[in-house]
Amino acid sequence: MADLGGGLDRQAAHLLARAPGPDREAAAAVAARARQVLRPAGALARLDELAAWLAAWQGTARPAVRRPAAVVFAADHGVAATGVSAYAPEVTAAMLKALREGAATACVLAGQVGATLDVVDVGVGEPTGDLAAGPALDQARFRACVQAGRDAVAGLDADLLVLGEMGIGNTTAAAAVTAILLDRPAAACTGRGTGVDDAGLARKLAAVEAARRRVGTTTPMEALRQAGGAELAALAGAALEARRRRLPLVLDGFVVTAAVGPLELLHPGALANTVAGHRSAEPGHQPWLDRLGQRPLLDLDMRLGEASGALAAIPLLRLAAAAVTEVATFPERGLPRPPGEGNRQLQGEGNQQPQGEGDQQQRQRDGDRQRPQGLWTTEHPTSGVGLPSQKGPHNPGVGVRRAPRVGVTDAPGLGVTDAPGVGVTDAPGVGVRRAFGVGVTDAAGGGGGR
Repeated sequence: MADLGGGLDRQAAHLLARAPGPDREAAAAVAARARQVLRPAGALARLDELAAWLAAWQGTARPAVRRPAAVVFAADHGVAATGVSAYAPEVTAAMLKALREGAATACVLAGQVGATLDVVDVGVGEPTGDLAAGPALDQARFRACVQAGRDAVAGLDADLLVLGEMGIGNTTAAAAVTAILLDRPAAACTGRGTGVDDAGLARKLAAVEAARRRVGTTTPMEALRQAGGAELAALAGAALEARRRRLPLVLDGFVVTAAVGPLELLHPGALANTVAGHRSAEPGHQPWLDRLGQRPLLDLDMRLGEASGALAAIPLLRLAAAAVTEVATFPERGLPRPPGEGNRQLQGEGNQQPQGEGDQQQRQRDGDRQRPQGLWTTEHPTSGVGLPSQKGPHNPGVGVRRAPRVGVTDAPGLGVTDAPGVGVTDAPGVGVRRAFGVGVTDAAGGGGGR
């Protein structure tokens, strides 16, 4: 097949080649601090690695997740008219309306994790071509959708980006892109999506296989144009812009990963600023995770889309950063670091065990002798066990005490009340807009009142 998308492939590869890399000094500083905080080195394993990853792409030794932003792209697919989904194509417009009105899952999850949510319509009411029979997008519309994705990210004020999608039939498109670019048979990358029955699954498999045979071997962006869709193209543009802006990005499930995967095939390292929020139940997701070397943060058999899996991962990243930057270190508390632990590297696998019970007891004795002023303990009346706490910048005014015959009571503000601004108030509005210049015409009265 002619390389019609070669021009965009070259342009994208050129932009990615000029994109800034990670801040390795910031990452090293966070990794070094993680080895000094008040816990055994490596005890939080991958959380410490995530903190260093955030530091690298936020460009700071004090990484934090304070302004997470989710962008969800919505569009219709021509292949949906062939019965590849359990839902009618018109459901995309209804879901766009629900997203606009704050009634969809993504809206609720975004509010709970304190993320803004921007929903971008790149083709609801204007379905793509049937990917089984011909190109999903023509050249002009494909380029316009990629640009719409870039524009959506360029206007954000965020320290963490989450990407998602909504479009009936888009798991068929994702499976087709996967089959073409990863050279997999349709059966290896096609699932039931919205829960399609056996007859619908057979139609879906046939559509994916037809697209694979029709397109054959081609370039990454051309495969996306031929077999993807408007929101998949926009997702690729959004990921491209995030990489150019050194913005850490959490990928959602199968559709998002299939949409942005072509960038990595174009330019190795293009997705170094990303983590996989979760592993989708769709079979085509794992081949992409393997190809990209991604280990998902969550594995809950989710298959919704709407950035739901990536949104669910935001609290983990917030915790990872805080567990390094907000926890005191051994030197800050005037305590000796256990021998050898200060030089340990983050391994990212399993738990680091103490050097031995005798050493641990010695460390406890050393810590008791060198505990600085400002610590206080309340002992259990019969056990004599003291629990050190601190009133200071890390935990202002919070004391942990041993309650008689009960155990440790919840400290005020720690697990009893929601932290201010985290999961308490709704995200400041859900923005829904029509992307301009995507080569489509608004249908009067369609698209949920776009």
